[in-house]
Amino acid sequence: MQGLKLTTRGNVLLLRQILMSAGKGALLSYTSRKNSKRGHHQDCDVQLFSSSGVFQNPTTSSTNHTCRVLINGPPSAKIQIQALNISPQLLASDTQTTYITIQDINVLRTTVFKGPQLFLWRSSGNMAEVEFNGDYLHTTGSFKAEYTFV
Repeated sequence: MQGLKLTTRGNVLLLRQILMSAGKGALLSYTSRKNSKRGHHQDCDVQLFSSSGVFQNPTTSSTNHTCRVLINGPPSAKIQIQALNISPQLLASDTQTTYITIQDINVLRTTVFKGPQLFLWRSSGNMAEVEFNGDYLHTTGSFKAEYTFV
């Protein structure tokens, strides 16, 4: 794998060495730079590192991308997200385009939440990505949740 180059759109790169040979290792180098392309995600993204807190849906005036809340915990932590409020204004909106996805980054499992039902979600690992779509992007405070490291 000499000369292999990996590029990410986010600020997390996870590498796992599966096979180890005696006396041989891996030499990794990296560079970091601000993404200037403004593609899929933009300034509405929020990143959380505290052991607990409350967040609401980020909003944007753009119509061609989504907004995310990224939660990063210490290596041994799991993340629990309890939905506290989903705005009744969204009940009349198109549920095909207005929804929330939560991705458990460590196992690449995505759960989709549609409609007014409050939920409790728990990760398998220490990183989660909450993505907002549809009317959530244009209605401030239409979703509110509490997260904790467990």
